[in-house]
Amino acid sequence: MDAYSAPAQTMPPAATNTTGPMFRSISATTSPSRYFPPLANILNNTANTWQVLPSVSRTMNFRGVARDFTGVAGCNSEINLTVTTVSAADPFVITSQNNATTWLEGEMKTITWDVAGTVSNGINTANVSILLSYDGGNTFPVTLLSSTPNDGTQEITVPEGLTTSARIMVKAVGNIFFDINNANITINTGVPSFSLQLDPASLMLCPQQSGDIAVNVLSILGFSQPVTLSVAGLPSGVNYSFSTNPVIPGQSSILTISNIDGISGSYNIQVIGTSGSIVKNSMLSLIVIDVAASSITLLSPANNSTNISIKPQLSWNTIAGAASYEIQVSRISDFSTLIVNTNSATNNLQVSQMLEGLSTFYWRVKPISPCGNGNWSAFFSFVTESCFVYNSIDVPVIISPSGTPTVNSYLPITDLGIINDLDVLSLTGLHTYIGDLKFTLYTPSNVNVVIMDRKCGSNDNFNINFDQSANLDIQCPLLMGEHINLQYIINFQ
Repeated sequence: MDAYSAPAQTMPPAATNTTGPMFRSISATTSPSRYFPPLANILNNTANTWQVLPSVSRTMNFRGVARDFTGVAGCNSEINLTVTTVSAADPFVITSQNNATTWLEGEMKTITWDVAGTVSNGINTANVSILLSYDGGNTFPVTLLSSTPNDGTQEITVPEGLTTSARIMVKAVGNIFFDINNANITINTGVPSFSLQLDPASLMLCPQQSGDIAVNVLSILGFSQPVTLSVAGLPSGVNYSFSTNPVIPGQSSILTISNIDGISGSYNIQVIGTSGSIVKNSMLSLIVIDVAASSITLLSPANNSTNISIKPQLSWNTIAGAASYEIQVSRISDFSTLIVNTNSATNNLQVSQMLEGLSTFYWRVKPISPCGNGNWSAFFSFVTESCFVYNSIDVPVIISPSGTPTVNSYLPITDLGIINDLDVLSLTGLHTYIGDLKFTLYTPSNVNVVIMDRKCGSNDNFNINFDQSANLDIQCPLLMGEHINLQYIINFQ
């Protein structure tokens, strides 16, 4: 539902548009879901003129509507959703099975995809699902793996079911991005065999804990011979055991992993099944969390940096197993008083409040995990830019509903200096028909600049920022808090 304003955006939409609409609305359907762009374009690798994926960093605002009609009366409900794209991440694409190929039921096949920076860059998607379609990608009724690490490769067992038009989908767990391979796969009759299915396929443990995984041995085409289970790739000293071994296909065994003291990090473990000459394996991701043994390194702003934004972006290295991070910012290096004391689920934080300009600040980070908290990092310091924020002290003011009154808000500023950049932030008000309003900024010497003159006609109310570094023109309605370009640099003492 992003508004178009000429000449800010190319239309039909271009992938490089940083503002404006990228997708058209469509007529209501009974389906509770929708693909962007349409599924037909994705399956046929074709472009859609009015539904375009962005190739740049931006936000897109969507509104979903559910309607009901009983034949007598009806209601509707709406939900708004903001999608943020990150240009630092490349396209997430399947890199295997992009040419026509043939599989046999029961075979082990490798699916590969380009992770494309989706495990970091603020996207932070650790796991993906792998789904199978029998009808060319129109539906995906088979879940090959509900959750597996987003590491770019995964072996799967081809299930029973014959088709000449299978497709594979790899989709994010906890996010909305996905890809479908480019060509149909033919699945032919295989030979009796078995496959292994782990539940869960990843295991996160704290030191001195043990964990259980269900190993399901599935029969393919009636295979019924016993399967002997084993494990490979465990770190030295770690123990494992199976509740049942060997296992008859169609039954399960519980794999217990224990004695993990003294290790931390991520490990890829192979669970192996053997029956005669048939050997199958399935990958288990083992993560041992010991944040106390890890050290956070602060990255940006670098230590002793100067001219840093008064709303700085803080970043640090990722600690394996950390569920979140605690961040503190202080004017004092012992952190006895705090300006910022908050948490972030990722390894970066955009400070939301404005810090004082031309001042020294100290910051540090601590990892938080289900297994306990880590240690504080060494602190970094930075000096903010010579930018100052002055808040109005005489608002709200009343705009009379009659006549054409002039309403003033006065802001005394006692600091001396040359203003090189001037922004007007959080200009907010309640007023019917804001097309009546003209906003002018005056200096004490009566130098003035009109910053908005009778825009948006019959729209009501406003919430807007005027920013000299913004590239967005005025868009109606003025209720989103956008940063609108302020056309003039005002220099006065």
